[in-house]
Amino acid sequence: MRGVMPKVDWRRMVCNNQGSPKWLFILYIAVSGKILTRTRLAKWGTVTDVKCFLCDREDKDIDHLLFGCIFSSSIWEKILQWHGIKRRAMTWQQEVQWAISHAKGRSGAVEVYKIVLACSVYHIWQEWNWRIFHKRTRGPAEITRLIIQEVHGRGSKQVASQKDEANEDAKRTDGSKINTCEECGVNFQKPANLKQHCCCSA
Repeated sequence: MRGVMPKVDWRRMVCNNQGSPKWLFILYIAVSGKILTRTRLAKWGTVTDVKCFLCDREDKDIDHLLFGCIFSSSIWEKILQWHGIKRRAMTWQQEVQWAISHAKGRSGAVEVYKIVLACSVYHIWQEWNWRIFHKRTRGPAEITRLIIQEVHGRGSKQVASQKDEANEDAKRTDGSKINTCEECGVNFQKPANLKQHCCCSA
């Protein structure tokens, strides 16, 4: 009913990302250009001061928040360095284009980069909001540590899930697979050559 929707270049950054759903939601808003910066809020009359909550400088647009701001850029550069990417932080639009060009395929490094990007954007956005609504502040080093910890935790869950799936696959291919009884239709796990489970074969 909605017709054919055009595909966006950054769709794999979000749709094929193993990060937390809340990270991906904020990442989607960011790549869509819909994050509410202070300048956008000022246009609606919500705020009058357009200085950035993170660096106390002019908050022009999303390119300032991600990663033109000296606060957010210091976090992102530390995260890039931790991930083995040796370059400076760029503007948000440049970062998106870099990710589209370089974060291709399904290698471990690519998967981790996409998770790292989503987690970093989320926590920088969260810090921005906490300073507005909760008057709570954290330093770049604390947020950087938090991002690394959460990425490690997310990666551990993914590895555990993949191991569980591999174990289940192994059970189904070692000669003891799930069969359906020809007599009663009940599913049962027996050697592949059996056609009935014990109740019907008695």
